[in-house]
Order: sequence, then structure tokens, then C-alpha cells
Amino acid sequence: MPPRRYYFKAVDDSVLGPISLNVVAEMVMAQKVKANTPVSLDGKDFRPMKSFPELATLLSVDATEEPEPVPEDILQEEPTYQGEITEVSIPKLLYHFSASRTTGRLNLSDQTVEKDLYLMNGKIVAAESNLPADQLGPFLVRHGVISEDQLDAIARKLDGRLDRLSDHLIHSRTLSPHDLFEHLRGHLFEKVYEVFRWRVGHYAFFEGQEFKGSLLPINFNPWETIAEGVRRGYELAELRDLLLPYGNYLIVPGPNTSLHLNQLGLLPRELKVFKLAQGHRTLNAINEEMGFGEENLFAVLSMVYLGLELELLALGEEIHESSAAELDEGIVWDQNAAAPMPAGEPNDAAGGQVPLPGTPVKAAPVVSREEQELLETLNKLKEQDFFERLSLPRNALSKDVSKAFLQAARRFHPDQLAPETPERLRELTSEIFALLNEAQQTLANDQRRAAYLEGLDAGAKDGQVDVGNIVQAEMLFQKGELLVNNRKFEEAVKIFDDAIKLNPDEGEFLIFRGYAAFFAKPAADPAYKQNCLDNINRGLKMRDNNVANGYLFLGRVQKAMGDEEAARKSFKKALALEHNHIEAQRELRLMSMREEKKGGLFGKKK
Repeated sequence: MPPRRYYFKAVDDSVLGPISLNVVAEMVMAQKVKANTPVSLDGKDFRPMKSFPELATLLSVDATEEPEPVPEDILQEEPTYQGEITEVSIPKLLYHFSASRTTGRLNLSDQTVEKDLYLMNGKIVAAESNLPADQLGPFLVRHGVISEDQLDAIARKLDGRLDRLSDHLIHSRTLSPHDLFEHLRGHLFEKVYEVFRWRVGHYAFFEGQEFKGSLLPINFNPWETIAEGVRRGYELAELRDLLLPYGNYLIVPGPNTSLHLNQLGLLPRELKVFKLAQGHRTLNAINEEMGFGEENLFAVLSMVYLGLELELLALGEEIHESSAAELDEGIVWDQNAAAPMPAGEPNDAAGGQVPLPGTPVKAAPVVSREEQELLETLNKLKEQDFFERLSLPRNALSKDVSKAFLQAARRFHPDQLAPETPERLRELTSEIFALLNEAQQTLANDQRRAAYLEGLDAGAKDGQVDVGNIVQAEMLFQKGELLVNNRKFEEAVKIFDDAIKLNPDEGEFLIFRGYAAFFAKPAADPAYKQNCLDNINRGLKMRDNNVANGYLFLGRVQKAMGDEEAARKSFKKALALEHNHIEAQRELRLMSMREEKKGGLFGKKK
């Protein structure tokens, strides 16, 4: 049967939904809903959330028990600052909090939508949202990492506790720890940059309220964040309508002298806009100077808007006889060219239009009973050790393993399936058989079984990792990478060693460690240098030879060891993986220049 869909009623009687059980679980963990929140199942009558047994389980309350009262002072803490977004834009709001290096929680709300940005010393460190689409699961579905069917299956496997989604994705080997970390970064970036689309709503800042969860090691440059937010959050049509009335005004430097343009991470085209805005040109004249085309027009308008909000620019006097009275047809200053975003709609872009109960929605994919049973078996096997997969005790012998495997194979061997079996069922059966076969191959061999038992006794259950260690290892890796970029190789080696201890399965750590160790001791003996080279190669193999920087580092070490032919091949491999790899291009260009210099006036010998 299709999964249940829930609708939630807000205090203003607006309705949010439909929402699947797995997303409800994330909303509960984020404390966005409570036991008495009105809920409708599949468009039926609204009842308190606690009256649904499956939802009461998520709330960790008895469906028949009254919830404990929450102290009023917790519910009604007064914000340090508050106001309307219509009066203070998101870029200006974040600028003021960043400039004052404030720590606290910035709450943004509009009807049923609520978002929280957590700042530490003026930098964004975390973001939360009550929008279902903003949770990690839907983010991974949206970006093609997992399917919606997979997400629903995982939610059932975890009893709706999708706060454990990250752990599950790693334990089941759906994602590598490094890939998961990159998706968590992307998820945070998306939540942060989305708020730049808000045009209406209420803001409230609670100074001193810090994020209680684990922080990702992301260094949000506050000024670059605001600049990127303007690029992503404002459309050309909207900027045109905002700035059109000021086309004949001079654009002059603003009063803000504490912020330098270099801190904004501007592109050359964008930097040129600020250089032209020195009080001698109107907005129209700057457009003419930049040239025609929508890209140039967007650069001008977005940077002028950014400059005005950050007080780096200001409007001067109006010039009635502008030399730029008419712009080329490639730039259209037309009132009717595109309608501005209506005041009440920005958050539709944020969360999508909310269907009311009874509104036809796209039907959920139907999963057959056979497919559901196979999915549950597959997920269960992925969480089990090899003995558990074959229903064996840990003192089982080789003959017991063979007997158990044959019994399981009778049910799950792909060759046992009927010719008309659907392809999806064949795929799931093959995956199940592969897991059973993996267990049999290890346990049927006395030596491999003994080694596996030793690992289990040491607490290293197959496939399981500590996600907390992974995050900590990534934080160390980021720090080590920065040290490498600053050529502090000895310090970097120590950092990478600590990261490898926490997550020894990440090949990129080994790549960076080998590179840093080599240049930490450039005069070391040949055996030491070869060991560094071997570490880089081993790390590349762990990452399926798919890390461009790994081949850059490999090439630099090979070049330092005098093997220029091997170095050239490594640099070319880096370019094959990443076509615009600037450092690899530079290395190859330098090698070519040296060869030309060696060839002298008459070039190379033929």
C-alpha cells in the first residue's frame, strides 16, 4: 500500500503537507512540531499528533497521556533584536550581525515556514528549517544520491528515526564517509543560500543561543556568503525593477570603509563594477561601459545592489542630461519586461506551494509485497555481521557455514527465479545473495574466519563506523589541507596522522599525508621518499584512482625524485580527471618551458 501522508495545521490555520512519515520524524527531531499539533492523515479530520500511535512513538510519549507542561520562560524568551524583512533585507541583516561578530540564533519566519541560522563570532555555522524539502533525506533524493523509494525503506528500517540517516548510509555502505561529508556540506550551503530569496517575513535574533548539535568544519566567510547569496537569491528582472528608477543617478562610494572589496570574493567582471562606481558615472553609464548582454547587466545590477546594502556604495545626485539616455537593444530597461516577484510569494520558492487536504497530488510509487519483503531482508543483512547473516553462532565450524549457506541459497539464488520475475526483484535477490556469499566466503575458511572473529572481538563489527569520528576526522583534514596550502608540512603530517586514526578508510587522507611527509623532509633517504610515494599511490587506489589532486601531488613528488616522465603522466592524469585543474596545467607548462630552454636557439634535436 502507498505510504501514509500527513498534513499539519499551523496556529493561523494554514496547512502544511502532504508529508511522509520519514519527514515527520525529522521535524520531530528538529522540535518543529509538538504532541498537540493538529494532524490529518490522508486528508481526514485533524487530531492532536499524540493520538496517532505511530507519531506518538516518534514523540516518545504515550498516546493516552497528557504531555508535561513546558515552562513559559522557555517558550517565550524575548529576542535581542526583531523586525520585518520588508524593512531590512537578508543581505543587510547578515552584514550587521557579521560586522559586530555576534554569536546567537537568527530566526526567520513567515506563516508556517521557519528557519534558524546559527552564528558564531559573526560566521554562519549551522542552519535548521521546518520545511520538509530542507531535511537531509529529501535533499539526497533531490540530488540523485538515493531514490524516494530508498528513503522510505530506510525510514521504515530506522522506525522513522531519520536523525540516524547519516549513520545508516555509512553502515550500509550506500555512501563512503567522505562522500557523505561532502553531501552534508552541500546540504548546509543550500539551506543557507535559500534564505536570500526571502522578501517578506519576520526576523528575531536571540543573542547567545548556540547550536547544540555537531558542527561541520566549514569556514563560511561572512562577506563572501553575502555576495554569493545576492548572486543566487536575486533574479535579473527583480534587480532591474528595483534599480530602474535610479538609472540617471550617480553611483558614489559609500560610508563603509571597514570592509574591503577583496573580502567579498568578487569575479573580475564584478570588481570592475565597483571600480567604475567612483562618483563620476550614473548607473546607466556604468551599464554602457560594461557592455551589452544579460550577464554584464546582471553583474552591474547585482553588485550595485550588494554595494548599496553593505554601504560600500551610495546614490549620488540625479543627472538629467545623461550621456546614456538610451541603452542598446541588448539591454532592456522596460517596465513590462518582467514582473517583479509579488510580495507574498518568495517563500513559495523556498518550500513549494502547499496543497490542502483533498488536493490531488502525484501518486506515490506502489511497492509490491514481494519487493517490500526483499528490501527489508536486504537492509537487515547489511546491518548484520557475517555470522548473523547466516543465522550462525560465533563458534560455528566450516561445515556449519556450508550447510547454512546452501539453505539460504535455495531461497535467494538468482537462478531459482522464474523467467517472468520482474527485473527489480531480480536485482534485489542478486544483492541479497551477494551478501550471503560474502559471509560464506569468509567464514568457510578457517584462517579468514579466525581473523574476522578477532576483529569482532575488538569491537570492529564489519561495515560499522563511528560517524562522530568521521566528522572529527574531516575537521582535522580541513585543517591539515590548509597547512599544506601554507607549506607547513611538518604540522600537517601530525594532523593527517590524527585524522587517519579516526577514519583509516579515507584514501584522500593518506594522499595528503604522503605528500606532506615527503616535503617535510626533502633531504630524507630514498627509502623514506619511496614510502611517501607508496602512501600516495595507496590512497589513490582506495579512492578508485579518481582524485585529481592526488595525481598532482604524485607528479610533484615524482618530479622532485627526478622522474620527469612519470611526473608528466601524473599531471596529465590530473587534467583528465579535472579539465580546468590550474595547478596541473601550470606544472606541465613549466616542464615545457624548461625543455624549450634546454633545446636552445635551434630547438630540440630530431
